[in-house]
Amino acid sequence: MTRNRWFAVVVSLLILICSCLILNPLVGCCSAENTAYTRLTVDEAEKLVQDWVKKNRDRCYWHNQPKLKELTTEDIWQQLHVQVFKLKDHTESISEIDAYLVKNGKVYPMCTGFGGHGLTDMCVCDIDKDSKDELVYIYSWGSGIHRSLVCAYRFGKTDPFNISLAFSITNVDIKLEKRDKNKVDLWTADGKFRFGELIYQQQAGKQSLSIICDATLPKELKNCIWNSGSSLH
Repeated sequence: MTRNRWFAVVVSLLILICSCLILNPLVGCCSAENTAYTRLTVDEAEKLVQDWVKKNRDRCYWHNQPKLKELTTEDIWQQLHVQVFKLKDHTESISEIDAYLVKNGKVYPMCTGFGGHGLTDMCVCDIDKDSKDELVYIYSWGSGIHRSLVCAYRFGKTDPFNISLAFSITNVDIKLEKRDKNKVDLWTADGKFRFGELIYQQQAGKQSLSIICDATLPKELKNCIWNSGSSLH
């Protein structure tokens, strides 16, 4: 083998060694990131929720060992890397949480469900138009008055932050309909009437959701909009 060929072989080996040294840390980073987004089983989520209940609620009003079912859609997991779990049975008290969001091993309450259906609908949407998706969802409850409320979880570098509709819709069940990545409409659950477009607002440092009502919304449905706020504390 000539001197030039030997030189070419040595250079190729050096390039290969350098490439391995550079790529190995990157592969490690990717693996660590994927590990952080490992999905929990329902049993694992139940254990986390049980621990959360013991630390945050008066246990005499709660299931000590709540049984859950997972409602996470593929869109929610792929876009937000969070999971959503709901009680299998009905809530037993007004203060009891019906559904939970789990992110990176931490539990966040979503809604109550006493006297209503609890969590009923969800979608992923960049409702605040900051190029980061939110989880928008609807739940209903009602002790005496049936109320449907809309909330959203925003995700940043810190813990997820919950914002809610400044009012509830009484005696009517509603659903979400996503029009595009930034726009979500509220409809009656039977799909017959459009309440309007859901919008994000921030005033004086306070965040909230509101609705631009449809001009054709019947008066009897407009009268269902009640400024009661959210029941989730």
